[in-house]
Amino acid sequence: METLKELKAKILEKIKAPELKAKYEKLVSQNEIFETNKQMAYYYIAREVGVKLQVNVASASKEAFPLDIGKIVDDEKQNFNISGYIMGDVRPFVASNSKQMAFVQIADNTGTINITVWEEQLEQFQELASGDFVTISNLYWKDKTKFNPSYGQYSGITKVEPTFSIGDVIVNAIAEMQDEKYYVIKGLVVDIPDGTKTQPFHCATGHWFQGLSDKDLGTDSKCAKCEDIMEVEQHVHVSGMVFADTEKDVVVNLSVFAGLDDVNVFDELILRGQYKDEVFNANTVIPIKKK
Repeated sequence: METLKELKAKILEKIKAPELKAKYEKLVSQNEIFETNKQMAYYYIAREVGVKLQVNVASASKEAFPLDIGKIVDDEKQNFNISGYIMGDVRPFVASNSKQMAFVQIADNTGTINITVWEEQLEQFQELASGDFVTISNLYWKDKTKFNPSYGQYSGITKVEPTFSIGDVIVNAIAEMQDEKYYVIKGLVVDIPDGTKTQPFHCATGHWFQGLSDKDLGTDSKCAKCEDIMEVEQHVHVSGMVFADTEKDVVVNLSVFAGLDDVNVFDELILRGQYKDEVFNANTVIPIKKK
């Protein structure tokens, strides 16, 4: 696969630089994915002007406009682009091959999908957070029957202005949750019993530190569960809440342990976490802002 520099040189054998610039600017005006991934734009232009390419890139470049997430699995394309909200902070872990990786969940108004990000590309996600609306270009399947789509060296991601409200994302139904499985749900806080708010000390992944005080905030401590030296943080933990599905007459007991300064009655939230023993334990909280 040609580099950006190689592509530009081949294109300039066919057309002049001002024409290349005009074609590129036209693509960017049609979809800002091309501004994020200039190499993909040049592939598109190269194919258009008759450059002989090393690989068939039609599936990666032709689909410059994002696919609906709900249609990706059934679509036949090997490479594709998506837009949506990040559902949860990006938390790398060490895979069996001793390399770091992360699963990143993206949701739009048609569905939700997890993508696999490998060590070499994790740096591109460092400045992104839960609730950010992003455009991701050139994801690809290694094996659709076994794996999530992958974010590789020719993929690109950028934070952009949302094209739909975060309240419109498709999530899991509270009534259909099964024990000890992970879900993304959406609803309304309807009750917070008195005395259920605490402020425990914890590591970045949500495990609690024991025996610490305010003076330990911001320092490093070894997490007994992660077995890593991590910065000590503190956020509100609320247990015993009642959370209601806003579309169906269903409620669930809720425990929230996440990076919110506070949680209040009638807050409308998107939550990511595990359903266990009839309680939804949320480790990611994304407020739905009122219009």
